[in-house]
Amino acid sequence: MAATTWKGFSETTTLHGVQFINSARSWVRRSLWMLFVLAGFVFFTYQCYNTMKAFFDYKVITIVSVTNDHETNFPAITICNQNALLKSKIEANPNDSAVQQLMIKARKYQHLEGKSTNNSKSSNRATTGQELKDIYLKYGHTMENITSGGMLVFCATPKGEICTEKDFHRTLTFSGLCYTLNSGRGKGVAINSTLSGRFSAVKIILSAQVNS
Repeated sequence: MAATTWKGFSETTTLHGVQFINSARSWVRRSLWMLFVLAGFVFFTYQCYNTMKAFFDYKVITIVSVTNDHETNFPAITICNQNALLKSKIEANPNDSAVQQLMIKARKYQHLEGKSTNNSKSSNRATTGQELKDIYLKYGHTMENITSGGMLVFCATPKGEICTEKDFHRTLTFSGLCYTLNSGRGKGVAINSTLSGRFSAVKIILSAQVNS
């Protein structure tokens, strides 16, 4: 009865190697398979023991701590005018060949009305990258006080400190001149904040200068 039961178990079990113990034709193969199965069972028991031991030891893997700084660095603020050039500056220098070239292209592709130019040599010459850079620097918007022709009307830090154009770091981009407050590049006031919300925000009022 026991032999029949073992034979039925060995033929139907999914334990690897058990069926070969019963079907082996020699005692050598049967002994080898018994050794393999026994070694696998010992290794399985050892792995289970280590896993359970590591679980019940409750070792700390991750430590989460929350700190509340009394003062944090305020993020940088970058301002770019969608009008890359200042209209009043361009109109004050109509004889600049590079400016004439840009005005011709603007009228051609944007269908803007304006005074035409008879400078055929300028209309056939492409504007170089260096000329475009010089135009942005010479005729672009500035972060000076509005009374000096710039965009800045008012600027104050969360601590109430008044910031001026000297606190903005100028950067030349493909869209023209951009200005960054609190850039962290050693220029201008370093802005810190102790609270969140609109009462601890940087207050900036700008003149869009749409038609100037």
